[in-house]
Amino acid sequence: MTRRIVGFDRKIEREWLDYAAAQASEGLSSQDMRSRLWDFLDSRVSAGSSGWNSDRGKVITVLMRIWGPGEGRYERLRQGAVAALGGASPQSRIALHWALCLGSYPFFADVARATGQHLALHGEAQLSEVRRRLVEGWGDRAVTRRATQRILRSMIDWGVLEDGPSRGVYVSGPVQPVSEPALGELLVMGLLLAQDGEAIPAEKLRSHPAVFPFQVEQDVLALGQGASLVRLEREALGSRYLRLAGG
Repeated sequence: MTRRIVGFDRKIEREWLDYAAAQASEGLSSQDMRSRLWDFLDSRVSAGSSGWNSDRGKVITVLMRIWGPGEGRYERLRQGAVAALGGASPQSRIALHWALCLGSYPFFADVARATGQHLALHGEAQLSEVRRRLVEGWGDRAVTRRATQRILRSMIDWGVLEDGPSRGVYVSGPVQPVSEPALGELLVMGLLLAQDGEAIPAEKLRSHPAVFPFQVEQDVLALGQGASLVRLEREALGSRYLRLAGG
């Protein structure tokens, strides 16, 4: 099995994501953004040791991969998220964070998918079962087990999951309607990037387990009309697929 990089191995709080997003909206360079994050997290995350290999430095690495300047198709997604920030409500910002997490961290996307599947089937998700699914795909490593739990705890902090009746059991938080076409497009692009560009059947968008915290309300056809990030294609037998625009 290829040993893929997990990357998202810290608990990330919503307040930190909001701050990183605000810095991204200012168009800062990577160096300036890292510097501001370091100062912001000074009283929130102990350094533990000096330098970027400290606990604080590792949190910043995760935040920078989500909201920091990137390249190629991911940068198009990030720029779209930055453009949507101005008029975004606090709940809409969660969807923006989610889209970027999907697009920047395949491991996060797999945790989200496994969690969404268990919630749909059982009404709850058990840490042990979600972790087992991730171990199957990413290898039985300490980082896989640790990161799975930290991502789930992050989701609780963001309000999309809640602690269930017993330890290690989670239930869904309130599902957020997504009615803005631009926000729906960003979530779809995040999904497509998480799947390395593999198309998504249009009829499965609303029930896709990796976007379990959201209910995409607009007709999927609207995503293909004038969209700059995602296009809708009709294939044989009338099947419709969502794909990345522009290759």
